[in-house]
Amino acid sequence: MEKQSQSSEITEDVHLDRERFAADLFSIVRLFGVFSRDQACQSSVSVAQCWILQELLNGQREVSALAKFAGISPSAASRLLDSLERSNYIMRMHDTRDRRRVLLNLTETGIEEAKKLHAMALGYVGHIASLLPREEVATIERALTQLREAMNQAAARGVKCGDLIATE
Repeated sequence: MEKQSQSSEITEDVHLDRERFAADLFSIVRLFGVFSRDQACQSSVSVAQCWILQELLNGQREVSALAKFAGISPSAASRLLDSLERSNYIMRMHDTRDRRRVLLNLTETGIEEAKKLHAMALGYVGHIASLLPREEVATIERALTQLREAMNQAAARGVKCGDLIATE
């Protein structure tokens, strides 16, 4: 019974702050989107390609995994990857164990570009962190991790924006 009461209190608290939370979260997403466009504009790639290049710094990936990572359809990912391949940023290779699987790797040119984009992202994040009160940075990092995990859980459950309508 105590757990239920505690859970409903949390729900009520979240419900009471929902407008502010949503406004802050959407504002952060919008501002980061502007940064992403600025970052991509200093390169010859789109925002989605920028994220894909940086993800490939972590190692080879399949098209489907990159599509899921970028939040786009496999066919849209294939078009983006075709462009990256024409620009000599990536190369496609068949998996030696399963020839049906196509793996993507960065070329030397792609590694250079991805590292440049990643350095810009780290510089931006570092600048933002330097504007925060030093004693709050660890708390904010933990909160961001928890927020990311909650959003991943919602996505894993298949929850979409229109599925949940806020009621007063």
